[in-house]
Amino acid sequence: RPFQTYTQGIVIFDGLYTNVTVRDNVIINQAWHAIALYGIKNGVVERNTVANTLGRVSWIKVPNAKSDAWTPQNVVMRDNVAPNVSGSNVMLVNNYTYTDPVATFVKFDLVNMVFDLRIKSTSPIYGKGAGAY
Repeated sequence: RPFQTYTQGIVIFDGLYTNVTVRDNVIINQAWHAIALYGIKNGVVERNTVANTLGRVSWIKVPNAKSDAWTPQNVVMRDNVAPNVSGSNVMLVNNYTYTDPVATFVKFDLVNMVFDLRIKSTSPIYGKGAGAY
């Protein structure tokens, strides 16, 4: 029975995590945090695709640690697709945002809960980046 709860995605809220890679994920969630990696060091966040089934602006973000004890260091975020992509003290390269998942993805059917998150050929982000799923 999928989609029964408000799920987060891939998150690191506190602690100093180093050498973090989050790559090639497709996340369909109900909360805001699709990928949230607070204060990581030496990280790569790339080729991830995010959608939200409740119409929320889910994000891929790498902000300061929640305690503000440290800022992200040596982090690259590239070729991601999500309603919001942001970071603090990170390198952002070829990330793409959208507002309408029905216009963006091949299939985004909330009634039947059927999804195909490849980019639709008529979407403004079609053919950009390294290719999202």
